[in-house]
Amino acid sequence: MNSGTYSETKLIKKIRNLPPDKITEVEDFVDFLLAKSDRILLSRAAAKLSETAFAKIWDNDEDADYDQLYNSEAGFLSDISLSRRIFV
Repeated sequence: MNSGTYSETKLIKKIRNLPPDKITEVEDFVDFLLAKSDRILLSRAAAKLSETAFAKIWDNDEDADYDQLYNSEAGFLSDISLSRRIFV
């Protein structure tokens, strides 16, 4: 039996030993985790799709000056393409 199946079996046993009100809490928490994961994936997909639309806005001389200032003085990002992908 692989470790994933073993962990799953242990978790199921623990859940079966919970009182009904706690099982409801576990189910709510699992739903929350799944929804959170879906929101993250949706946000990343939306950001990726918007890159092309925003390329005309991002790629201009004014922003290039800001990007260069930000990268050289703050030192946080060495590659401006990374700053364009914060949400991806």
